[in-house]
Amino acid sequence: MTKDITLQNSTNITLPEQHNRILDKIPSIFSRVGTALKQPLKVIDEQKLQKIGSRLKEHNEKIYNFGRQDSQTTRKLMTLQMLNTADSTYRILRQILAQIERKQQAISDNYVKLRKEYAKIFELQKKIESETDDIKREKLRAELQGKIVSISNTFAYLEGALKEVGFLQDCYDQIKKNKKYPR
Repeated sequence: MTKDITLQNSTNITLPEQHNRILDKIPSIFSRVGTALKQPLKVIDEQKLQKIGSRLKEHNEKIYNFGRQDSQTTRKLMTLQMLNTADSTYRILRQILAQIERKQQAISDNYVKLRKEYAKIFELQKKIESETDDIKREKLRAELQGKIVSISNTFAYLEGALKEVGFLQDCYDQIKKNKKYPR
């Protein structure tokens, strides 16, 4: 199939089918579309996701407590105490919880982004089906392809954030166990 393009001086230029095939392959070559469509998350499976989720309850409670419970004076005294002691375990645990919180926010933001992208994909598919103008339909297809590439690339970053949360949780639990801290 060839596509005719008309220039302003009414000259027709025909794009060979080979050009279209090349253009169709480029996004899938340079993105993670093929990989993400087969298996969006490579390392994180449902069991690992469940494990991360089950430990988040305790971590969220601790994050909430250290962020809102202490007065400025108490925080100042605790900080001075943590800096002056050779054993700064409390500070390390607090830092790990802060990193978990940042990763949780990134995961939440990516989740919302993915949901919006999926909705936009369904919307574009309906527009493509109902569009009668070939040029507009081709523009919609290009936009659809861009959304699919964006989603597939987002999954790699989402999985990375999930793995990091799991790693940080393991570190937190190991430090608590080694220092014999209560729950």
